[in-house]
Amino acid sequence: MFYRGISGGQKQRVSVGEQLVANPSILFLDEPTSGLDSAASFQLMLNLREICRKTNISIISSIHQPSQRVFDMSDRLMILAGGKNFGGNTAYFGRTEHLEDHFNEIGIVKTSKSSVAEWVIDEVNGDFGQPESIQSIISGYSKSKSYLEMQDEHSFVKENQEISLQKQKDISVFKFTGDYQKSSFCFDLVRLFKRNFLNILKNPLIFIARLISYSIMSLILGTVWWGSGDEPKAGDVSDINGVLFFASTFFTIMAISLLPNMIEDRQIMVKEKSNGCYNLMNFIISNFVTSLPVTFIITLVSSSIIFFMIGFDADNGAAFIKFVINLYLMQLAGEGLILIIAFIFDQLLICIVTVSMIMGSFMIMEGFFIRYDSIPDGWIWLYWINFCTYGMKNFMMIIYDGLTIQADPSAIPPVLYDYPGEQILESYKMNDIDYGVNILILIGWLLLFRTIGGIYSYYKHTGKK
Repeated sequence: MFYRGISGGQKQRVSVGEQLVANPSILFLDEPTSGLDSAASFQLMLNLREICRKTNISIISSIHQPSQRVFDMSDRLMILAGGKNFGGNTAYFGRTEHLEDHFNEIGIVKTSKSSVAEWVIDEVNGDFGQPESIQSIISGYSKSKSYLEMQDEHSFVKENQEISLQKQKDISVFKFTGDYQKSSFCFDLVRLFKRNFLNILKNPLIFIARLISYSIMSLILGTVWWGSGDEPKAGDVSDINGVLFFASTFFTIMAISLLPNMIEDRQIMVKEKSNGCYNLMNFIISNFVTSLPVTFIITLVSSSIIFFMIGFDADNGAAFIKFVINLYLMQLAGEGLILIIAFIFDQLLICIVTVSMIMGSFMIMEGFFIRYDSIPDGWIWLYWINFCTYGMKNFMMIIYDGLTIQADPSAIPPVLYDYPGEQILESYKMNDIDYGVNILILIGWLLLFRTIGGIYSYYKHTGKK
């Protein structure tokens, strides 16, 4: 199911609406009409003006190329001279309807048939205008009637510590007589759930791309190691271990494809949270819950391909369920780790490098390349904080617990007798595995990663620069 996206004008109105949710005293807008045609720009500014008058919100907006209708709607106007020599100097600040009279007073008369907005922009443009003329405009303003009026108003505000609403042009004071009520935590959560699921439906490419990539990798594993798990011989053990290692690490690393989306979600969250749309806890919970079904579908498809093509005890349904649950929790833990990285760094490349470094360290220290008792004391901590360690242990237990490894005279060295799979676990120092405990540890890690990301975002992403 697909949904059509919104237009540029709708995006602008949505952005402004998000700012208005918090009912600010002053609303700052940076080029709200950018990318809109004349009609859309006029309607947007007209609606903003009506909201401003009804709610007593003061709106300060920058507009680089206003139409005459939009230009005339402003109550007060500030014009800054442009160019490297005059950039930032005030050319005019005062009532919009007094602009042309002000320029006439300082000796600059409008002779073209263009609109006042276009004419005044041409006059103060430091890149293409006359430097002498621009300097005279800047100097003339500091001696003008508009400047003196502004100074008087500043003095009035300083003395009285408040601005009289009666002095603003054509404002009819509106007093809200109802009761303000903040939306509940559950209401905000439901709204975010709905929006996140709609985003998945509107932009299914991310989910489809992940599903296809995981399925292809699973098919490669299944065809390369076809049937090696069905009544394995001693020579097949190293092959089976390789499959389990790949499943416990590389499938987790592949969640790195979520980084661009997570960075974008974080940027949206910072803006919306600072505007009072919802709190951080709403975002963390909704983001996590909406990822559950998507990740489960990907995990179920991948596990089914790997488990049955390789021949891992196909008649044992409990083993398959354990395999799916273990891989599922590892995927969620990996997504939580990637969420932290996406919260910390803004640059995608830095995020990718950081995730690769962390996951590379986890791969080394999960007990496959080097046994637990052989890891140096200075690095043993990385073994314990590595969530891949517990996932790999569970995979080894699921496959080898109760399995009989058959004799293989052609193996190097030759094995002339059958032996239990528990010997494989003992050789890797994994014979003390408790599947349930490891599952709880994985759950703890995935929740901890989300919590760390939330705490970091709470103190770092305040919306203030």
